[in-house]
Amino acid sequence: MKSYLIHSFSLFLLFFTPTVFATFDTATPGESLWNVVKRVGVVENSIESRCDILEPNISISDAGLLSYLDVIESRIDNVVIPLAPTALTASHIITGTITVASAGNYILSTDLTTDIIITASYVSLDLNKRRLTGSIDVSDGDDIYIYHGILLPQAPAIGVPDAAITVTAASQRVIISDVLIQCTNSSGVNIAGRTGIEIAGDDAQIIGCGIVGGIASDGDATSSVGGNGGDGIRLLSTANRTIIKDCVLKTGKGANVSDAGGGTAGRAGHAIYVNNATNAQIIGIVVLETGAGGTDTSGLGTGGDGGDGVKIDSSSVDIAVWDCIIGRTGTRGTGGVNGQYGAVVDDVVVAGANESIVYANFAHNVILGYLLQASSNSGIIMPVPPTAAVINSFANVIAGG
Repeated sequence: MKSYLIHSFSLFLLFFTPTVFATFDTATPGESLWNVVKRVGVVENSIESRCDILEPNISISDAGLLSYLDVIESRIDNVVIPLAPTALTASHIITGTITVASAGNYILSTDLTTDIIITASYVSLDLNKRRLTGSIDVSDGDDIYIYHGILLPQAPAIGVPDAAITVTAASQRVIISDVLIQCTNSSGVNIAGRTGIEIAGDDAQIIGCGIVGGIASDGDATSSVGGNGGDGIRLLSTANRTIIKDCVLKTGKGANVSDAGGGTAGRAGHAIYVNNATNAQIIGIVVLETGAGGTDTSGLGTGGDGGDGVKIDSSSVDIAVWDCIIGRTGTRGTGGVNGQYGAVVDDVVVAGANESIVYANFAHNVILGYLLQASSNSGIIMPVPPTAAVINSFANVIAGG
């Protein structure tokens, strides 16, 4: 009787009597077979000891015992053993790309040099604290989770490179969490800097990421328009209901131009660029610094603008920026006409139903403060160290002027 019980339940949940029972938790992904077998042995010993106690009081013919055995067998039939994640290796790379075309859990098994394209829904991509030298493109599919690793996209080879992580308008509910992105600076002639993350789909969340946008490479004597520096995070006009929270950002410099007749130098990257998106929540970010605008070396053209902490374009709708720390916004590029210094927040949405909500932010080491509702510089100047004066807790503050 004991032997039948022990070998019937094996790896699964067992209720022996209403008051005497033993359990076995499901195996966790990545758990070694040795550990599973060891835990099975512990459960078997527990059941056997209970059998020894109960054996003098029951017999194999007891209807109650047979009823419990039926319950055990039914539970065994309904158990689903979780599958381990699919380990991505160099063997999955085809012409420089790994394509994830099926739902499931995927994990980087080692450092890899490849791009990854996700075309399926219900995909979890664990970077596993590894280094991926390449980019990630969520080109289709919903409910995607990318997390926990390092992304080093290679130096851009075209004029306007894709972002290190791109989420297209065809993909919804993408979460990017705990990813460090270091965009390699551009090389060659007049190549724009790479952006860290670009979102075009709905309901995306970017949480706890560290991002460095790429520096644009300078133009030559034939370059009349310089490439822009890489933004940290860019939200496109089709993006709706985006959450950006607890990220640390730094952006790239714009390209210089040297056209003898005068040109337009590249602007620097913005830490967060809201390019006419709708209903974004930007919470608790830290901007270490933004890049400088490019220079028109001829002195006849226009210098590039310095990078803003947060840039909000005029057709954006219902953008909230709060509890952020923004420092060292970019200097302007010079030319016949100088560019604009980078602002803490440059919001050109005018007052009305679509106006942005910008409050309780803190800035330091900046020249331009908060340009809100397409108006002039604003923000409360706080002395360093602060005085005993009471400051509205919802005010936007600039330390030291």
